Amino acid sequence: MYRQHNNVRDVDFIRDDAFAPAWSGLNRGDTSLVGDDYIQSLRDGPSHADQIPGLAEVVSGSAQTTFNVATFRIANFGTSVGAGQWSNNNVYSRQLADVNGDGMADIIGFGNAGVYVALATGGGNFGTANFVIANFGAAASGGGWTSMDAFPRRLADINGDGRADIVGFGNAGVYVSLANASGGFANATLVMNAFGAAPSSGGWGSDNIFHRELADVNGDGRADIVGFGASGVWVALGTTTGTFTAPTLTLGAFGYGPEAGGWASQETFARMLGDVNGDGMADLIGFGENGVNVALAIGGGAFGFPSITLNEFGAGSGAGGWSSYDTTPRMLADVNGDGMDDVVGFDETGVYVAFATGGGNFTASQLLISEYGATAGGWNSLNTFPRTLGDVNGDGRADIVGFGIAGTYVSLSSVVTPPPPPPASVYTIQETTGQNGSIYLPQVLDRTLFTVSNDPNLETSSDPSARIVGSLTPGDQDYFSITLQAGELLILDVDNTTGGIDTVVTIVSPLGEDLATNDDGTTPDGVLDAGSVTYLDSLMEYRAPTSGTYYFRIEGYNGAGTGNYNLNVSIGPIATPEQIHEENIEALIWGYTWNTVNLTYSFPTSVSQYASDGDDEIGTFQVLLPVQQDATRTILQYIASLTNLTFTENSSSPGSAMLRYARSDTPETAYAYSPGSGNGGDSWYNASNGKYDNPVVGNYAWATFIHETGHALGLKHGHESPALDPTHDSLEYSIMTYRSFIGGTVGGGYSNEQWGFPTTFMMYDIAALQRLYGADFGTNSGNTTYSWNANTGAFMINGAVQATPGGNRVFMTIWDGGGVDTYDFSNYTGDASQRMNIDLRPGEESLFSIVQRANLGGTYASGNVYNALQYNGDVRSLIENVIGTSGNDNITGNNVANVLRGNGGNDDYYFYTVDQSKVGAADTILDFNSGDRLNFSAIDANTNTTANDAFTFLGTGAFTGQAGQLRYAQIGSDVHLYADVNGDGVADMEVILLGKTGILPPDLIL
Repeated sequence: MYRQHNNVRDVDFIRDDAFAPAWSGLNRGDTSLVGDDYIQSLRDGPSHADQIPGLAEVVSGSAQTTFNVATFRIANFGTSVGAGQWSNNNVYSRQLADVNGDGMADIIGFGNAGVYVALATGGGNFGTANFVIANFGAAASGGGWTSMDAFPRRLADINGDGRADIVGFGNAGVYVSLANASGGFANATLVMNAFGAAPSSGGWGSDNIFHRELADVNGDGRADIVGFGASGVWVALGTTTGTFTAPTLTLGAFGYGPEAGGWASQETFARMLGDVNGDGMADLIGFGENGVNVALAIGGGAFGFPSITLNEFGAGSGAGGWSSYDTTPRMLADVNGDGMDDVVGFDETGVYVAFATGGGNFTASQLLISEYGATAGGWNSLNTFPRTLGDVNGDGRADIVGFGIAGTYVSLSSVVTPPPPPPASVYTIQETTGQNGSIYLPQVLDRTLFTVSNDPNLETSSDPSARIVGSLTPGDQDYFSITLQAGELLILDVDNTTGGIDTVVTIVSPLGEDLATNDDGTTPDGVLDAGSVTYLDSLMEYRAPTSGTYYFRIEGYNGAGTGNYNLNVSIGPIATPEQIHEENIEALIWGYTWNTVNLTYSFPTSVSQYASDGDDEIGTFQVLLPVQQDATRTILQYIASLTNLTFTENSSSPGSAMLRYARSDTPETAYAYSPGSGNGGDSWYNASNGKYDNPVVGNYAWATFIHETGHALGLKHGHESPALDPTHDSLEYSIMTYRSFIGGTVGGGYSNEQWGFPTTFMMYDIAALQRLYGADFGTNSGNTTYSWNANTGAFMINGAVQATPGGNRVFMTIWDGGGVDTYDFSNYTGDASQRMNIDLRPGEESLFSIVQRANLGGTYASGNVYNALQYNGDVRSLIENVIGTSGNDNITGNNVANVLRGNGGNDDYYFYTVDQSKVGAADTILDFNSGDRLNFSAIDANTNTTANDAFTFLGTGAFTGQAGQLRYAQIGSDVHLYADVNGDGVADMEVILLGKTGILPPDLIL
C-alpha cells in the first residue's frame, strides 16, 4: 500500500502547518456615539539595525525563565474541521482572560453564534468549550460582529470583581457583558456612545487604524478604555458599575495623524498597554520604526511623553525589521513573575523576549523557544494561527497559547536553575571514510562526549548532540552505532550537503533489522529544515523501544551521488506515556486535510472524467469493480460513524468528486493522493494482479481500501518519520503502517495470514481522523451491547449482525458515542491453556478467543478487540460494562463506574489506579464467587512514601489513620471494599461485591 502526493515526495517533521476552514456565532450594536476628533501622536523616526539572535533561556536574577516545549491541550479553537474550523482570527477571534476569577486565564472564542469559553483546569489544561452567550458573534443571529477590524472585542475586568468582562466596540459605541462566577456572561448592554464605528459614535471605523484596548491606567483595579485616534490617545476610565467616564484626549502621540506621530496602522506600528514598571498602572507601548516607544502612566489616566527605550522589535531594518504584526507579532506580558510586563515577539524562528528592568526599560531580546514561528512549526500568520499570552496555570507567569491546525497548544513559562551555558559550537566527529561501510564495522559514537549546544542548525538546543562530518560516493554506505535507553528519542538531521546529493538515512535495530528510513526532511509547505541547503536533506526521529546498541546509516538515494554531508545526532529525553500517545497521533497526520466535512466521492467511468488531473494512471484506466465499489461505500459509511465527515456519492458528475476511486495497471499495488485540488483525494488500485479485486472484511484487499482512503483524508504512513513509537508501530494500532507486528520489517509486503488484517481503522488512525474532522458522538449513543459469534466472528450490535469477517478472525477497534455500553463475551468459553484478558481502558485490548486471534506472520495479535482512545478526554466513548467468558478471565475496568460480570470460571479483577473505582463511582462486581480474586498489587498503597507499598488488609476494622489500609463493610447483602492511600482515615477507593457475604485474604492480591 503506497501513497503519493501531487507535489510532495516525502512528508516529514511537522508540528502545526496550514490548511483552512471557520466556526460558529452574538449582537453588535448598530447605532452611534461621539468620540475621537481624529487625533495624532508621535511615531519614532527612521533608523536601522539587525535583530539580536538571542539564547535558549534568559537569566532573571539567579534563575532562568524559559518556556516549556509546546504541548497539545485541547482539540478545539483550531483551523481544522476536527478542531472547530476557526479559520481566521479576524472573523473568529480567540483570546485569553480569567473569566471566572480563579486566577487562571481561560480561552474565549468569538464564533458565528456567539461566545465560547473553555475554562482553565490547572497545569495548562482546559475543559470542554461551552457556548455561553448568543452575542458578539460573526453571524447575524450572533449580533453581526463580522470582524475584529470593524468591531473589535476585548476582555478585561472593568468593574473590579476579579473576573474579565467582554467589551465590544460596535457601530453605536461600547457594549459590555459582565462576567459571572460560572464563566458565563450577562446580556450585552450599550454603556457608551463613543469609540464606535458609526460617525455619530466617533467614526472609529477600523481597529487597524484606530486601535482600542482595555487596561487599568490609573491603578484602581478596574480596566479602562484606551483608544488611539487621529490626534492621539483617548481614555475613558472604568467605574464600579461597569460603565465608563466620557473619553478625554490625554496624550498627543501614538495617533494616526502626522502631528501625533503618523502611526498609520496597527499592522505596521502596533500600540498596546502593559505595566512595564510595576507601579500597578498600565503604560503605553508603541512598536515604531526604530523600536520600542514607552509612555509611562503618571496617574489619573494621563501619560508621560514617549521615548525609545529599546532599539528592537521595530519596523525598520535597524530595529529588526518587525514590519508586520500578522507575520511577526509582538505582545506584552509578565513572563517571569516580577510584576512588570515584558516584550514578547514571535518571529520566523521562534519566540524572543526582552525583559522589563524597571522605569520602562528592557534587556536585549533573547530567544526563549524555537517554536511558534513560520519556520519553527509553520506558524506563519497571526490571523490564521493566532498566538497569545496569559497565565493559564495560576503561577503568576504568562504562558504561550497557540491555536494551530489541530487545536490549542500551550507552552508554560517556567523558572529553572541555570546550567552552565551551552557552547556555541556542537561537538564534531569526523567520519572514518572507508572504514565504516558495514553494520559489522560501524563507527562507534561515544554519547558521553555529546554536548548541549545552541548551534542554530541543530533541531534542539536542549539535548546532547554531535555533528558527524562525512562524505559519500556512489554505492557508499556509512554506518554508525550508538547506545540508547528505552524511551529515548534519537534525532538524525542531515544538513549542508554538497554536490546535489540526495541523502537517505536509515535506523537499524540491535538485531540488524531496518526500523525506519527517511529520504527528504522538508515540511509540506516547502519550508526547509534549519541548516538545510536543499530539499533533499534527510530528517527523522526514532524513539527506542528497548535499551541497547542501535545503528544508523547514511547513503545516497538509490546508491547514487557524490558529496559531503553534516549529520547532526541528538538524543532526546525519555517520554511520558501521555507524550507517546500524542506523538503517535501526530505521526499519522500528513499535513493536508479537506476544509469541509461534507465530502463527495465517485467511481469514474471514463478517462475524460479526470480531465488533466490524472498522471500515468489514466493511460491504463479501468472502472472499479462492483464489489470494490460496494466495499468503498461501506468503508466511507463506517468513517462517517467515527468523525463528523459525511460522504455523498456523485454519480451524475464523477469527475468533480473530491474522492475518486479507480483501477489502473500503473500502480504495482495501490496508492492515493492526499487532500487537495486536481488529483488530490484520488486513489488507484492495480487492475491486473488480482490482489484488490475482491475486498472482503478481514482480507488484504479490504484493508487496502481502508488504508488508501486514510491517505485520501490526510493520514500518512505510521512507519515513516516522524513515526509511531516502536512499541505501537504495527497493524494492531494503525492500519496506516507497513509493519504487520511490533518489530516487523517494512519491506517485502505484509506477513499476515489471508484473513489476518484489521477490519477497521485502529486506535491511532481513529484518533488522527478525529483530530482532523471531529468525533461523532452520535454513533451508538444509546445503551449498546457489542458481541461476537464464537463460530464465525460475526460482529453484532444489540444482537444484529453488522459484518462477518472471513476466516473466523476478530481484529478490530470499537468507537462508541455514548450511553451505558456492554461488551458481552458470554458466547465464549475461554481457553484451558491461558486466561482470557478483558480490558475496558481506552487504548487497551481484549483477548476473548485464541481461535479468532489474527496471525500477523511473526506473531499473533495481542487481542481481538481494541478500544478507541478518548477524544479530548470525553468519557462518552468508554465502554462501561462487561460480561466475561465462561472460562477464567482477567478483567480490568476503566475510570467510570463499571458493572463487571465474570460469568463463571475463576476470574481476577485488576485495579491499576485508585481512580479506576472511586468512592461514589465504584465498580460493581455482580458474581464474585469462591476462586475469584481482586488484584490491587499495581496500586501504590501509600502515597506518602517513595516506595511502591502493598495494602494492609484490616478485615472489617476501621481505618486507623495509616496510609495503605484496606477494609470492608457488610452493607445489606453486599460487600463494600474501601482503601485509604493517604492516611487521612477517609476512603479513596471503593469496590462493591453484589450479593457477597464477607471477604477473606485469599480473595485478595495485595
